Amino acid sequence: LGIPGEDLPGSLSAAEFVSWYNGHPDHVGLEPALDSERAVIIGNGNVAIDMARLLLVSPDVLHGSSDMATHALEALAGSGIREVVLVGRRGPEHAAFTTPELLSLVNNPDIDVIVDPAELASLTDADDGERTAETYAANQKAKLLRRAAESPNGAAKRLVLRFGLTPQEVRGEDHVQAVTFGRTGEDSADIEAIDAGLVLRATGHRSTAVVGVPFDASVGRFANDGGRVIDPDSGAPVARTYTTGWAKRGCRAGG
Repeated sequence: LGIPGEDLPGSLSAAEFVSWYNGHPDHVGLEPALDSERAVIIGNGNVAIDMARLLLVSPDVLHGSSDMATHALEALAGSGIREVVLVGRRGPEHAAFTTPELLSLVNNPDIDVIVDPAELASLTDADDGERTAETYAANQKAKLLRRAAESPNGAAKRLVLRFGLTPQEVRGEDHVQAVTFGRTGEDSADIEAIDAGLVLRATGHRSTAVVGVPFDASVGRFANDGGRVIDPDSGAPVARTYTTGWAKRGCRAGG
């Protein structure tokens, strides 16, 4: 994020957290801070939504339907987190999560999905003159967000969706205690602080260079033509070398 305090204990990237619960050997000892009542997730793509789900669903659900790493299941079973605040930098119309991911939480009677109706003011039904898959998906997402705003279910665990907030600073002495935000595109002095003991950054992944493979550090991707790595000067393909995902297209921030 490039903001003060993001390296404090209790502040993790989505890549670290996902690797931890999937049992990646480099991250099994991560020990994310699960002892506070609130976590903040910065970003609103499907990875962000999925992390929120894991932090909020009943441990019985995870044990019964997940092949998650045992150490993660045990840690989440003892978690004190009761509220996750998912924060997007842009408006709800730009939310990157898909409808099925959000629907699984809205339909969960044990999780109360909270949306401030005032933050949905910019949300309008998509209309490009014809019914397309894109406009249908956008309208279904808008309908679901309005439903969440109008019909909270009062469950003990809460997912709070916030929009139009840009992170300014992660605060704390020797551990994360709060995150401050300003209204996106407005005077950064407009500050809102959200207390939290865990902060997860889900704003896209920047790939790192590999020795001997052409890499564009400015956009975080390997030089390629349709996934086949090329010499950026001559355009000639590099033998037996391919790339995919973020390493192919560059980072696309989620939220």
